[in-house]
Parts: sequence; structure tokens; C-alpha cells
Amino acid sequence: GTGGIARAHGTACQQVDCATIAAICDVSEEAVNRYGDQFEVANRYTNLDEMLNAENLDIAIICTWGVFHAEIGIQIASSQRVRAILCEKPFTDNAAQAEQMVAATQANGVLLAEAFKFRHHPMHLKAKEIVDSGGIGEVMTLRSTFCTGGGGGRADTRRPKNNWRFNKA
Repeated sequence: GTGGIARAHGTACQQVDCATIAAICDVSEEAVNRYGDQFEVANRYTNLDEMLNAENLDIAIICTWGVFHAEIGIQIASSQRVRAILCEKPFTDNAAQAEQMVAATQANGVLLAEAFKFRHHPMHLKAKEIVDSGGIGEVMTLRSTFCTGGGGGRADTRRPKNNWRFNKA
């Protein structure tokens, strides 16, 4: 996919010398061309199998809607055409899909990682250091919320039935 989070990956690749975006794939030809133009990627596809067959890729990054992650991850792993997969959040829709994707990657010798950087973010590591050192006293309760989505942040838009991210159509 070439949507919002893919642009974060594209920007990151531009900022380091050791990464190159070799190919991109999106179901929308308009979206793949817009992304390809922005990040100067020549190899553009609207069919994942075509890209996997044509390219020699080290890593595939899954940046589609979460509802498609398991299906795409299994497809990529089963192709045996990549060495690693980085899957954006949510990893899958449910535990059964996660088990299937992990099994596919293990069966095909593909490294699989979820793009869940928060536990390694310097801000969170510093907070953990402060808590572990007793710097704020004994922690009795911790509540954290990370939420994205449209609708101006209204709670009802975060329900799966109301969120486009969970709708394959």
C-alpha cells in the first residue's frame, strides 16, 4: 500500500544511505503513481504477485489496511521471494490470523516483525527508567491510550463496524 504510513517509510528510506525503495504496489494505479513520483520509485505494480515475481526484494513492508495484513503477509511469505516482512499495525484482525501468518513465515524461512516501535521509543524508555528508579514513587495504576481514526476522535468511530480500516469492501 502507498497510503499515509507508507509515506513515513518512504521518508525514512530517503534519510538513510543504506535503504532503497526497489518497488511499490498498491491496488490503485493513481495512488501507486503518486507515491512513485514523490519517492522516485520506477518499479510500480498494482498486482502483488507480479511484483513478487519480477523483483528481487530483501524486505517487504505491509502498509495496507489492517484487515488485509494476514492475507498479504501469507502471500508474500509463501512466494519465498523476500527475506523479511515488516507488517504495520494492526498485525492482524485476530489471533488465528496471526498464527497463520507466523506459521507461513516460519515455513518459508522469512523473518516477520510488527512495526510496533512504541516500546523502543526514547520517550517511553525514559519513562520506564523513571518508573523503575522510583522517581515518581510507587506506580499503582497506569492507563494509556493510542488511538487514530477519522470522525474527529469520536469514540463511536473507533468501533470496528464503523471504521473503514476494518472493512474489506
